[in-house]
Amino acid sequence: MMVSVASIALAGPSIALFPQMRAGDIRPTQAVLGYLEVERKQEKIEDFGSRERNEYFQRNPVSVVIGPNGRVYAIDGHHFLRAVVEARGASEDVYVRVVANYSRFSKPVFWARMIERGFVYLFDENGEPIAVEDLPKDIRDLKDDPFRSLAGAVRAAGGFIKSQIPFSEFVWANFFRTRLKFKNSRHGLERVLPEAMDLAFNAETANLPGHISRHNACMALF
Repeated sequence: MMVSVASIALAGPSIALFPQMRAGDIRPTQAVLGYLEVERKQEKIEDFGSRERNEYFQRNPVSVVIGPNGRVYAIDGHHFLRAVVEARGASEDVYVRVVANYSRFSKPVFWARMIERGFVYLFDENGEPIAVEDLPKDIRDLKDDPFRSLAGAVRAAGGFIKSQIPFSEFVWANFFRTRLKFKNSRHGLERVLPEAMDLAFNAETANLPGHISRHNACMALF
C-alpha cells in the first residue's frame, strides 16, 4: 500500500516506518554516484520476477529524512533508487525507513542539521566541494563518479566491509582517485580491480571506514 509523503510528515520527530514511495519522488543528498554500480543493480532488478523484486525491495528500505514542506530526502541508497528508476518493467515503488522528521525546520536550519549529522555529501564527481544549492533535486540528475563505482566493486569483492558511517564508499573513492587511473567502462573497472584490491589491504587504508585486513578478508571466505 502506498503511503503519502504528507502522512509520513505528520508522524513524530523520531520514527521508523516502512511505507512505500515512488523512487523518483525522493530527493538526493549527494550530487554524484557511480553509473557502473547503478547498471549492476539495475540488471539485478530487471532479472527479478515481480515477487522476488518486491521481497528484495522490502529487504532494502531506503533510509530517508522528512524535510521542510514534507519533502523526502534519501540519506542512503542513491544507487538503488537510480537503478529502480532506470529499470525496465519494474515498479518505481520502494520501501522507506524514516530516520528523522525535520519538516518543522526552516530550510537553513534543516540543512544545518543535515550537515551536522553527516546526512549530506557535498562534493562533485571530481571530489571537489559544492554548496547545498548545487545538489540536484531529482535522482536522475546525479553525475557519474567512476571512482565511486570502483569503490563499490572493491567492497563487493571483499576489499572492505560496509560501514555505518554515511557516504563511507566515497571516502574510499577519493582514496583510489589519487592513486589509480582506469577507463570508465566495465572492462576498465575489471582490469584495475586487482590493483585496487591490493591498495585496499595497504597500511594506508587502516583508518578508512570498513577497513579489513587481507587475513580477515580471506577468513571470511571460509
